[in-house]
Amino acid sequence: LIDEAQNLAERVRESYSAEISTAMLKEFSDNYTLGALSASRVLAGEAAEKMTELLIPYLKEEIREGRDGKKEGATHLSEPPGDLYSLFGSLSAAIEEELFSTYSAKDEERNERAHLLRSFGYEVKKFYTALQSFDSGYELFLFYEDEEIRAKLYCLDTGRIIRKRLSLGHGAVLFSATLSPLPYYREILGGDRSDEMLEVNSPFDPSQLAVAIMDKISTRWSEREDTLTAVVRSVAATISAKRGNYMIFSPSFAYSDALCAAFRAKYPKLKVISQTKNMTAEEKENFLKKFREEDESYLIAFCVMGGIYSEGIDLAGDSLIGAVIVGIGIPALSYEREAIAAYYEEKYEEGKQYAYVYPGMNRVFQAAGRVIRREDDRGVIVLIDDRFDDPIYKKSLPALWEGVKFIGSPKDLKAELEEFWKSESRDDD
Repeated sequence: LIDEAQNLAERVRESYSAEISTAMLKEFSDNYTLGALSASRVLAGEAAEKMTELLIPYLKEEIREGRDGKKEGATHLSEPPGDLYSLFGSLSAAIEEELFSTYSAKDEERNERAHLLRSFGYEVKKFYTALQSFDSGYELFLFYEDEEIRAKLYCLDTGRIIRKRLSLGHGAVLFSATLSPLPYYREILGGDRSDEMLEVNSPFDPSQLAVAIMDKISTRWSEREDTLTAVVRSVAATISAKRGNYMIFSPSFAYSDALCAAFRAKYPKLKVISQTKNMTAEEKENFLKKFREEDESYLIAFCVMGGIYSEGIDLAGDSLIGAVIVGIGIPALSYEREAIAAYYEEKYEEGKQYAYVYPGMNRVFQAAGRVIRREDDRGVIVLIDDRFDDPIYKKSLPALWEGVKFIGSPKDLKAELEEFWKSESRDDD
């Protein structure tokens, strides 16, 4: 039984991808902790030279001078050079052999040497294992940075790997509240067309939740500054319908900071908190404690989609009565994402959806899922972006969101949400 299955594919992709660089090999080779006669250290230095010799021919046509004057470049291969296998196989074996002999040593530096061999050996072994798994579901990326070469073995097709692991058992049930659309998740989680898919009714009454989509506001990167005021107005319209605690989710820390600053300037008397990068455990806990305090006023928390507060937290009852989600949550453009797009475009003609749309919508659903946590909860979800009106996004909306309203102005949004909260009073009567 596999819960929170919406995250499994990305975790598998991370686990089965690997990278190594000539800089990493040289750093290990130059570390004399192992002693001058260390076979692993000598081989690592030789591996850095051989790796450069093998890979620079693929990169040399792509190397350009960057804005900072440093040379950089990147390319990708659908098949690794054959000599990489023996190169990292030999290095991995040498590290393992030296590590075992280190365990039996009696000197005081033994533990320091063992730690160094274990940590470096893990990276080499992971890269060599990924090499051995390399097939059409992988891509090799090569990066030239600061006169060093970095090689990244990137897993594109997680379904193949998960299917192989699940075949070791008699059966598996993968489940989550946010597996939408189901055919996409069946593919990336190792299923095939003969596998059963089941969508069960939510235990929550749809009338407990109001979902509104502001589809006249663009939050594309090039237009974010121009539409920031409109987003602030939509947030204000949402919270003005009822006092309480709200989370405002943005696509990045930079945008969240800008939105938070604009909101604070407009409404300086409201209680506002914001998620920051690299929060300590104590800071995270204090952030959540504010939602559980007895307070009849407002608490507006600005957070980031895909971050620590967009999944895995329970703020039931009046602890959280609404979420505003700004943007469609799509991952940033990258070589890796473009490779996923190309792979699934060729396989299903759905490259954009697999690489960007569906992963982005998962972030949206996870953030929205913070609102209704138990059967007596009531709350509102407001999505802000004109792309939510596109059929490619509409078809991903979960069944629980029946009656979703597309709204054009903050004034109409406020009226719609006020009517929803009034119905709560009528139900209580």
